[in-house]
Amino acid sequence: MLHLFDLVVGTEEEFHIAGGSTDTLTALKNVRHATKATLVCKRGPMGCVVLEGEIPDSWDSVPLQQGVRVEVLNVLGAGDAFMSGLLRGWLNDEGWEQACRYANACGALVVSRHGCAPAMPTKVELDDYLLRAESVPRPDLDARLNHLHRVTSRRQQWPELCIFAFDHRKQLADLVQETGRDTACIPQLKLLLLAAGRSGRAGGRARSAQRYSRRWHLRPARAERHYRQRLVDRAANRAAGLSPAAS
Repeated sequence: MLHLFDLVVGTEEEFHIAGGSTDTLTALKNVRHATKATLVCKRGPMGCVVLEGEIPDSWDSVPLQQGVRVEVLNVLGAGDAFMSGLLRGWLNDEGWEQACRYANACGALVVSRHGCAPAMPTKVELDDYLLRAESVPRPDLDARLNHLHRVTSRRQQWPELCIFAFDHRKQLADLVQETGRDTACIPQLKLLLLAAGRSGRAGGRARSAQRYSRRWHLRPARAERHYRQRLVDRAANRAAGLSPAAS
C-alpha cells in the first residue's frame, strides 16, 4: 500500500515496523524501495526529519527540524497534534521547514496539557505560541495561552440541543411506582431539578426569576413559569410594535 501515498509520517518505531529493521535508516531505505512518497520521521524530543529523495547513510546528511522543549504532562494526542500542524503547512504550500515548526509546536502544546482532543491548539493559539515558544516551558501555566485556548476553541453555534424536561407527570409517577416511593416526593424532586438547572446556567435569568418569586410570593417552579411567560409576552409585544407598558 505504501506506493499509493504522497506522504508517510511515523515515529522511528513505526518505520522499524514498516521497514522490517530496528535500524532506523535501514528501515527508511526499505520503505523508500516501496514508495516515492515524502517521508517524515518523528525523532522524539529532538524533532523530526523530512526525506524526499534517497535515504542517506548517516543522520548528519539529514537536516533536523528541531522540536520545542516543554515539560511533558501527558503524551496522549501528541501524534494527532503533530499531524495537524504538519498538514497545515503542507497543504498551504508553506514549505517543509514551516510545516515542521507547526507540527513540533502542536505536539509540544498537547503533551504539556492534560487531556487529548480538548488540548489541541487553535490557529490563533499556535501562532501566538510560536512567537515566544522558547520562553514558555510550561504552556499549561501560561495565562495568555490559556485565555486564547478558551476563547478560540468554543463554537458559537450548536447543531443539537439537549433539553432536560422535568414536568412530565406520567414519567415521574412511573418512577415513583418503580422505586416504591410516595407521590408526595415528586414536588420535592422538581424543586431539586429546578435548583440544579439554575445553578448550571448564567445567573442573570435565575436571579430575575428569584426576584419575581419574592415579588409575587410564588413557589420557585411557579415563579419560573411566570417569568418565562413574561419574557415571551414582551418579545411578542416588541414584534407587534407595542410599547413595554402594554405588556
